[in-house]
Amino acid sequence: MKRSLVYIYTPKDVEQGESRDGTGPLSTPSKQERIVKLKSLGTSSERDRLVKALKTNSSMDMYQLGPVIGNGRFGKVRKATHRLSREAVAMKIYNKAQAKTDDQIPRIQKEIDIMKEIDHPNIVRLYEILETNDYIVIAMELCEGEDMAKYIARRSRLKEDVARRIFQQIVDAISYIHRKSIVHRDIKPENIYILDHPTSPTVKILDFGLGSTESTLSAFCGTPAFMAPEIIFQEAYDGKPVDAWSLGVLLYLMTVGKIPFDAKSTQSLYQKILAGEFALPTTLSLELQELIRQVLVVDSTERLGVDQIKHHPWLGLENQSSLSEIPPSLFVADELLHNAILAEMDGYDVDRLKLHDELASKTYNASTTWYRLVHLRYIKTRKQSSRPCTNTALSSVDFSRFLQERIMKAKTLA
Repeated sequence: MKRSLVYIYTPKDVEQGESRDGTGPLSTPSKQERIVKLKSLGTSSERDRLVKALKTNSSMDMYQLGPVIGNGRFGKVRKATHRLSREAVAMKIYNKAQAKTDDQIPRIQKEIDIMKEIDHPNIVRLYEILETNDYIVIAMELCEGEDMAKYIARRSRLKEDVARRIFQQIVDAISYIHRKSIVHRDIKPENIYILDHPTSPTVKILDFGLGSTESTLSAFCGTPAFMAPEIIFQEAYDGKPVDAWSLGVLLYLMTVGKIPFDAKSTQSLYQKILAGEFALPTTLSLELQELIRQVLVVDSTERLGVDQIKHHPWLGLENQSSLSEIPPSLFVADELLHNAILAEMDGYDVDRLKLHDELASKTYNASTTWYRLVHLRYIKTRKQSSRPCTNTALSSVDFSRFLQERIMKAKTLA
């Protein structure tokens, strides 16, 4: 992996409050805003450093590091602000010395390789990978909301209609990675974030640290309460049925309010999982009871697969196209949207032809990260209401007009 030159920011450099400085997500920076922005960068040499970072992809310079928002075995997760797009991101920072001691570098690299292959609205998005002498840094989408464990705990259990809307997104995301021959192997509430909304909660799946692209696996891994029987048997297994089992445990937890297999000791828990015996409340609909019973089957060859779960009548997806079709890929923009993004990037000596090739080849670097962050902001813009206190997304015509205004505004300020 190519090593980056890193500019270390002190705590006084870290912005407080919103990452967009109060301008909101809908606007391209005005001329006055650009002046303020340049002042916030300090001296002209600091701006020159950003231009150089774009050219050399030494892109740690692009971020202002914020507070720690998570801790892991090998490092921390920090909130950060991308200096040019003004968008907030999450920075997963691995300590290389600790990771090498525990022989985790290959696992981290596998996680990165898997994330590079994924582009789905319900899976946390990778922006870029940075490396210093001491750290491996993964810049990724910042998950808003709360993890599913907290989401369920505040409600005891979820009503079926709410659980259905959430589970549809989770199943669609897992079905998507299975089509790409990727398995997750650690599906659990702590690895699923939910941005709550009265009518349509949004799901984000994260942490592919145990993910794999191998067809036959043998590693004993995962979270005990969500672990499939074939892993406990410690024999070779197929990863896709493992994910299906975890989805069944998750669905039970969502709708019943507790896990189907519980015990005071891990060994007792494993015995209950291998026995495959659990109780279903009669308060659940018959279709939901049927689905859970068909998924939590000890024999993996008899268990419903993820695509079968997806098309079960309880989910109601049998006549719907993949949820992953909306919003569009962050690697592909139509001409008008593409031009609006490029207009915002003008003034920083971005090579447009090179950027186009890098986007087409799914390259992760400073320029493509900036492009994708601005792209994501525009996609969010389209989903947001054009009128306060409504849930109506911008129409295609209104969105096109909005983009044309942004392009003209950028040209007049160039």
